[in-house]
Amino acid sequence: MQKPSGQPSEYVLLLASWVLMVVFMTTYWVQVQSAAQQQTRLAEDLAKSGIEQTSHALALQTETMLRKLDYVAAHLVEQWQANAGQDFKAAASKAKKSLPDGAILNVAVADAQGQLLFSDLDAKRSWSGPQGLMADRDYFQAHFKTPQPPASMFISRPTFGRISKAWAIVMSRPIDHHGQRQGVMVISVSATYLSRALGEVYTDPQDAALIVRSDGHYIARSHQIDKVLGKSVPLSRDFLTHPEWDHGQYQLVAPIDGVERYYAWHRLRDYPLVVSVGISKAKALAPVALAQQGAFRRNVIGSVLLVVMMLVVSQVRWKAARQAKQLRIAHERLHVTLHSAHDGVWSWHAKDKKVAWDEGIYKMLGVQAPAATASRLDWKDLAHPQDLPKLTREWETYLQGPHDGAFATEVRMLTGDGQPLWVSVRARVVERNASGQPLLLVGTYTDVTDRHLADESLLVERKRLDVLLERFPGGVLMEDTTHRVVLLNRVAIEWMGLSDQDGALIGLPHTQLLERLGPQKAAWLNGTHPQERRESGTTLEVEGPADRVLEIKRIEISDHDESLGCVWLLYDITERKHKERNLTALASTDSLTGLLNRRAFMASLTHALASVQHRSGPACAVMMLDIDFFKQVNDTHGHPAGDAVLQELTSRVRAALRQGDTAGRLGGEEFALVLENISPDDALNKANAIRERIASQPFLTVAGEIHVTVSIGVAFATSEMSAADVLSNADRALYQAKQDGRNRVVSWQQVA
Repeated sequence: MQKPSGQPSEYVLLLASWVLMVVFMTTYWVQVQSAAQQQTRLAEDLAKSGIEQTSHALALQTETMLRKLDYVAAHLVEQWQANAGQDFKAAASKAKKSLPDGAILNVAVADAQGQLLFSDLDAKRSWSGPQGLMADRDYFQAHFKTPQPPASMFISRPTFGRISKAWAIVMSRPIDHHGQRQGVMVISVSATYLSRALGEVYTDPQDAALIVRSDGHYIARSHQIDKVLGKSVPLSRDFLTHPEWDHGQYQLVAPIDGVERYYAWHRLRDYPLVVSVGISKAKALAPVALAQQGAFRRNVIGSVLLVVMMLVVSQVRWKAARQAKQLRIAHERLHVTLHSAHDGVWSWHAKDKKVAWDEGIYKMLGVQAPAATASRLDWKDLAHPQDLPKLTREWETYLQGPHDGAFATEVRMLTGDGQPLWVSVRARVVERNASGQPLLLVGTYTDVTDRHLADESLLVERKRLDVLLERFPGGVLMEDTTHRVVLLNRVAIEWMGLSDQDGALIGLPHTQLLERLGPQKAAWLNGTHPQERRESGTTLEVEGPADRVLEIKRIEISDHDESLGCVWLLYDITERKHKERNLTALASTDSLTGLLNRRAFMASLTHALASVQHRSGPACAVMMLDIDFFKQVNDTHGHPAGDAVLQELTSRVRAALRQGDTAGRLGGEEFALVLENISPDDALNKANAIRERIASQPFLTVAGEIHVTVSIGVAFATSEMSAADVLSNADRALYQAKQDGRNRVVSWQQVA
């Protein structure tokens, strides 16, 4: 540019103005780029934090579902052993009905050689004979062919059923008896059932949730399960290369559907599975990307306008003082717009107390700019009715104030078609009178609708997490790093006996929470003493309200070495405890008579003999009792009559025993009694009294009156005898009683 003749100072000012504009433009665009990158990083961090929490919650829910399946398998093993395989089809059917229809495809049992003993898919064949061979399957070999077979449930790779014609996840448990592995209990769980459970939570196909084995094989996926069954994830995944890690994150483009996602995974504590949750990167960053695209276009237009304006200003730089004053105002306007998200410029003049908008604001709001002779539009004309009082109040307060800072607010404006648009309104004083009162304010309107929509999207994610927590099958209490309550679901409030009016528990310090709980329930969280902190992962069983039995787990939440807080999980295990007590009773008693079975009786006899070795005084007597000609009773009158005889005999024997004496049914018509602290003479008298009580009155049955007699063998324990020894002596005495004509009592001393 050629220097104007006679005006060197103006030329220097013009050159300095262009240099200043270049510096300002460079700084502005660097700040715009930095802000965009920061917004993107923030959106990524929020998305990753959300899926980390969701992945953890889904891992806990999956582990709960697997525990239920594990319990079903263990219960079936006990049913198989208790009934020696008899009537097992009913138990298998009941197990299938305990889960949603179609969840369990098959229940099968195999012996130690892999021969199939039972399968409810083949109802026409007998359970008692071999039906097939499963020795080649991994869920069989895991219990028999590996150096360290699993002690509990094994989860196989997905298999396509030979009979069911469906993909299944086979879960197996060993069948052990007296330390010997006798076979395998197999439950085939539908892969579709597991995947459907994930799909109900993650309905959007852009998101994904999956369960894989510790060797990488897919178990379930929320969408497109048919594309992954029988396949495995790449071996480069962190949860495969670092088995010591219990959680982590990664980002990749899924080869299944080509969607790039942020993933978070958690390894299940009690099962060799990994749960991974992925959210679409495009979906997570869409609000920010859309906002940045709009801002970029507006900033480009604004920059071009600034350059054009600078050219115009350069041409009029040498005009009159009035033009110089206008140029100074233009520079002030440039300064304001360069430090704002430039959407539209507005000004306020003290002389008419009116607001003037530029074309950018009219375009933003979608309204036609008024003609020069028409009345100008004011924000009162287009402000949302609900936000107009707020805008008026803040504006009047600013005009009455010191005016040192900037005016800033966010309100909704109505567009030309009546739709609300969130706008950030900012302004600064650029011209004052001699007394410092504002004469001119210049500011900007910035469209921030996308940011508000992003905030609403985050709120929806929070509500989704709240719904997941409310549907969690138990109580959840979470505290942050300052030991304040940040989350407490309804179930936890009810079980812990708390009252949460208007959310008063949120933000409550841990010490005040313990005070509300009281000493007994405070121990649920900390331990025996109020100042004690239970270790992460520990489990506590407590008596809860309404006769509930609760299992409470304390888990430290951390990101590698950084603590993020603590969570307590409360589970209702009342039904499980009740079933455990029932199973214990069933395992130790005879189902027909209610007496101890052989195993429980031998344990009681061993205990009685141990007490003999530590005391002096009366001996311990053991009696073997057998019903004479009982086979004829069954053959003549039928098994129902025989069962009635066994039950009535049990009743008469119990009536003759003392408190503390023990009776058991060893099998068939054979019974055994233990009488502690009794002399030999008293023991023989007691045996004869029992024999006479049985023989004196006929037994009333459905087949009529039946006369029954018994033979009894009596032996006396010494300190050096084992349970088997003394029972063998009583059995030999019983044999002698049979040989001598039955319906009599014979002692071991008489035989010896």
